Amino acid sequence: MSLSMLVHRKGKRLSLAVGLSALLLIAIVISVVANRGSGNGGSTPGPGPNGDQAQHAGDHTDIYVIDVGSRRLSSVTHHPPAQQPSWSRQNRIAFSASDCDECFSKLGYTDPTGRSQVTVRTRVTHLFQPTWSPDGRTIAVVALGRGIYTVALKDRTMRRLTSGQSDEAPSWAPRSGWIAFDKQVSGTNYDLYMVNAATRQVRRLTRDRLPQTNPSWSADGSRIAFAEQQANGNWAIVTMRRDGSGRKRVTNARTSAQEPSWSPDGRRIAFIQQGLDKASLAIIDANGRSKPKILTGKSLFPARPSWSPNGQSVAFAASSSP
Repeated sequence: MSLSMLVHRKGKRLSLAVGLSALLLIAIVISVVANRGSGNGGSTPGPGPNGDQAQHAGDHTDIYVIDVGSRRLSSVTHHPPAQQPSWSRQNRIAFSASDCDECFSKLGYTDPTGRSQVTVRTRVTHLFQPTWSPDGRTIAVVALGRGIYTVALKDRTMRRLTSGQSDEAPSWAPRSGWIAFDKQVSGTNYDLYMVNAATRQVRRLTRDRLPQTNPSWSADGSRIAFAEQQANGNWAIVTMRRDGSGRKRVTNARTSAQEPSWSPDGRRIAFIQQGLDKASLAIIDANGRSKPKILTGKSLFPARPSWSPNGQSVAFAASSSP
């Protein structure tokens, strides 16, 4: 979940404050829960713990790709508004898109240049937060308010894996059929779970008072990175073993960070660094021993980073900064 748009009822994505007073923090949390699921441009689960960074209803969002070394930026999509990219090992980028503010969002994918975009026609609509299976044949996706489904690209067959209204942010493990996701377990608290795409078996990964959202698997599938809200109201990137043990905070508690994406070589984590009215795409060593490297400037409000299979670029969604 994370800093994002003021949108869909499922929108756990508002960046919850850097150094805000307790009263203001509570107000933001209430606002996030109230708006959960109102979606960017009418197509995305919104802001808060689960975040697609600060894209307000009606904003036009596109998918961009940035070269990590040179910081050269290219636009992948232009119309319709697209968000929540997921880059497959087969070098395709899946995304959620909607033709208008009132339209249901659809699933699509494209090559990294954006020249060959494909809309995936499905019987279930209003789809968000795609994540690829390791073989690139299936996409797991959130159907707004109805849980997590898989979509087989060959015949568009859909299979329901979970039925929780708040089940969001799926992340497919790189070497198995397990899909991690977050679930609302109380008024403002979220925990991490995972579901098996073949058996539909569900396992709970976390169980404590701190909200955890937006899981992302390491390349070998042994660890999971996620966003966790700290006692001071900021969000931090934390990693743990897949059984929930060995937790380690990666980002500084004085800043707010959400939406981690683990690099293919396992050495770096891309994430969204947040301020009260701004957001940046950043990269940090997975061991937390480096300072974050900021990749984007003030002109964009980025969300949902996803690494290229060669680890040289990161895709993300963005609207223009206010």
